[in-house]
Amino acid sequence: MPRHDLNELLSRAVQLGATDVHLKFAGPPAVRRDGQIVAIEGYNALTAENLESVVATVTAVNRQKETDFRATGELDIAYTSNDLTRYRVNGFLQRRAVSFAFRVIPKEVPSFESSECRPVSAACTSATTHAPTDRSSRATSSSATTSTPIHSRSS
Repeated sequence: MPRHDLNELLSRAVQLGATDVHLKFAGPPAVRRDGQIVAIEGYNALTAENLESVVATVTAVNRQKETDFRATGELDIAYTSNDLTRYRVNGFLQRRAVSFAFRVIPKEVPSFESSECRPVSAACTSATTHAPTDRSSRATSSSATTSTPIHSRSS
């Protein structure tokens, strides 16, 4: 898969709302969207040659990463596509074939108010700000706790 094809694939995945892009031997490129992994329509199954091209593309700025991948079978690197979208890339050997997982790093961090965590966080915040403030049951004496010094071992 030539560099421009990889960038086109990644751009299409982002347009589809993907959080991850998965590339594996003998399967079409797939995306994770809304927690489901689905194949991207219009792409054929990937060949070993396609995946080797991806290795070369994502390690083009750091050839030592490619050398390390060849030695260990593991790759962890950042990649920026032509449209300046960033990805965290994990490459690995699976059943003696190269596979990839690209995690999309959003260009803009969503606000707290727009996140799906807001209702849960608001409930937790509300519970802690309205918690009882009766401190009479807490120990008030410094003798209630003891501290043990930590000693480092001598070399």
